[in-house]
Amino acid sequence: MTVSWQRARNLVMLNLLFILLAVISVFVFFKGGTIYGGGDLTFHINRIEELVNAVKNHNSFLTLFSFTTFNAVGSANQLCYPNLTLSPFVLFRLLLKNPITAYYCGVIFYTYLTFACGYFSLKRFNGKTRQAITFALLYGFSHYRLVDIFTRFDLGEWLALTFLPLVFLGVYEVLFRDYHKWYYLVLGMTLIIYSHILTFVLTAGLIVLLACVSLGWRKKELLPRSGALLGAGATTLLLSAVELYQIIIVYHGNVLYTPNNKAGFWSSALGLHEVFELPWANNIANYMGILSLLIPLLFLLCIRRAKLFYKLCYGLLLLSLIVSSKLFPWFLFKNTPLTVIQFPWRFLLYFTFLNALIGSQLLEAFWEHTKIRRFAKLGYPLCLLLIVILGVTSLRNFKQLESSNQVVANPQNISHGWPAYHIFNADNYKLLLKNNLNFIYVDYWPQESITQARSLAQKEVTRRGTGIGKLTWTSFENDVVTGSFTSKVSGSGALPVLYYGQQYEISLNGKVVAYTASKQGTLQLKEIHAGQNKISLKIKTNPLVTVFKIISICGWIGLCLFLSLQWLKRSAKSVNAGFINFKE
Repeated sequence: MTVSWQRARNLVMLNLLFILLAVISVFVFFKGGTIYGGGDLTFHINRIEELVNAVKNHNSFLTLFSFTTFNAVGSANQLCYPNLTLSPFVLFRLLLKNPITAYYCGVIFYTYLTFACGYFSLKRFNGKTRQAITFALLYGFSHYRLVDIFTRFDLGEWLALTFLPLVFLGVYEVLFRDYHKWYYLVLGMTLIIYSHILTFVLTAGLIVLLACVSLGWRKKELLPRSGALLGAGATTLLLSAVELYQIIIVYHGNVLYTPNNKAGFWSSALGLHEVFELPWANNIANYMGILSLLIPLLFLLCIRRAKLFYKLCYGLLLLSLIVSSKLFPWFLFKNTPLTVIQFPWRFLLYFTFLNALIGSQLLEAFWEHTKIRRFAKLGYPLCLLLIVILGVTSLRNFKQLESSNQVVANPQNISHGWPAYHIFNADNYKLLLKNNLNFIYVDYWPQESITQARSLAQKEVTRRGTGIGKLTWTSFENDVVTGSFTSKVSGSGALPVLYYGQQYEISLNGKVVAYTASKQGTLQLKEIHAGQNKISLKIKTNPLVTVFKIISICGWIGLCLFLSLQWLKRSAKSVNAGFINFKE
């Protein structure tokens, strides 16, 4: 009982520490009540706000087109980007009056979860508590992760980073240790799908490569381990079936504009000065920090004494760094499907993880071989403190730089271009949602609609490209969006709503009418009356979406039951072992 109580107390203390560190990680920005805009901030804030409106007005998350954000043209970015892991941000936004506070509470929650997942995964990996804590801090305060949320504001990729340690644990179990623990891989990959599809694709590709190499060496276990890997993949697809199906139906029959970087694909790879020079400034304006250089260099000095596993990890670390930089001939791939990754430095995802893993092993090996125990007891917390200080300092350096480069957003300065590079607070937060005609997000629009972006953003009802009226939306609730417009003439007309197939039931002046795709990729109506027109668009319920939703829910229930049974078996074994020892 004493041992159990001590373990419970230690676990509570550890989680309180992670919560405190999560608060510290955002305190530099949180204390001022501001967000320093940049990158995809506007895009992801609009995603969150659309979901908030969906909860308030009883709209479905699964078939949600944007009619309150993203210029209210019914874009499908909510379907092309996973929404489930945004739920904590939505919850905090609903509970808290201050939107800036709500946003940072979401960041704190996932930062805590990153620490917890990192600790849990490494503790399961080798059973070393001290190394697990070190890894959690190195990973949670890693430079690339801080860049993702405070500079690039790539919320999807940042969320996916939370679950990467679970994927590592699952891959290790399936390929090298106990393949019956495939469920770690399933949990990690499914949660990544719920966060960022591109990270899932890259990670899945990496797993396939690792499996081909490792299973080629272990031919005696080829069948069971291959079966476990395939089973994990199938279960992952089962649990995420509804999410993946939503993306498929949006792309099916439509040619959509997707973010790409063909023109700057090669040039966006890291230059040598970004790898070896800029990190010393320890500023999250750069993708790498001090520890991104120190850890690989220190490991190189003692690589001869390192275990084979960590040597292999070091090789993968160097490879991920090379493919993130201009040392890799990315110019050969600028006209290939690989440009979908947009930026070669995305492979720093894996560099970041491996760097934290190797760094934690370096410190653990040092403390294990330190003969002066007092020095070890004192030095260990000081090293953890140094990791935190380096992370917080990089944020402070960035804030000082941005304070001199950015201005507080107002209706005038934000309407002249990209609205991201401004300072936002509770008073001007709504400007992030402003209908900006000089910068319109066209991601996941039908290709033919892009040339009409300004007209669509102005809500023009058109005929043959000429405006005949302007549409005003009045409500969007219960999956029905309603509005009205005054047409100058009668006859056919195109609504300022993007066409993704037969997704709506349209009522015009109380009568259900058919619609087709216009040449501009919008909803084309055959007959519009001159004068006042009232219109409603009811989002159709796709039966297959419901089917895949049930499949995913049943999959989660089944997995939870399986994990519960596994836990009960382990508990029973522990009790039996204890009983036998007691009798003896």
